[in-house]
Order: sequence, then structure tokens, then C-alpha cells
Amino acid sequence: MSDESHVYVDRVEAYPSEAIAKGARKYGKVWCHLWCDKGYEEELHRIASKIGLKRDWYQQHRSFPHYDLTARKRELALREGVKEISVKEWLKASVREWMKERRK
Repeated sequence: MSDESHVYVDRVEAYPSEAIAKGARKYGKVWCHLWCDKGYEEELHRIASKIGLKRDWYQQHRSFPHYDLTARKRELALREGVKEISVKEWLKASVREWMKERRK
């Protein structure tokens, strides 16, 4: 894996019961997200597989495609070199990069 990862995790958080889809409730209400920059989906899936996630657990939402991770899986992902960042920080950085590219 290169030094420049394009795969990310955010902090583990507790989500209120009403925010959890029925199918996910059996896994608890504390988790985080694993996602990537556009164009790096294969790297995302490779890391997900390496830490024991099944491909069909990938949530292909149009606005935010991602995997949900437990705290344990998050630790494994960090060992694989993914970057820790909040979704909000990542969005800000993505918009800045997009604006920079548009100016070229």
C-alpha cells in the first residue's frame, strides 16, 4: 500500500435507535464508517476484505458509499494504513481540492 491512502475512517460513535436501520440493530448502535475518495473503490474493497468485511456489507448509497465498522474492525483498518478523519473534515478537504482543480 502506498503512503498516500485514499481510504478513511471516522470516530466511533453511538447512534440513537431511531437512526439505525432494522437490519443493523442486531450489531448494536456503536460504530463508525469506512469510505474512500472517488476512484479508489478497489483499494477500499481490498482493505475491507483484508479486515474481514464481506463485500455485500458495502452500502452503495449515492451520497456516501461506505462500510459500517465496529470499534474492533476500525482498529484493524487503522493498522492497514487508512486515514482517520471526520466525514465533515473530509468533505471540506474534498471541496477545496475540487475548487483547486477547477481553477486550473
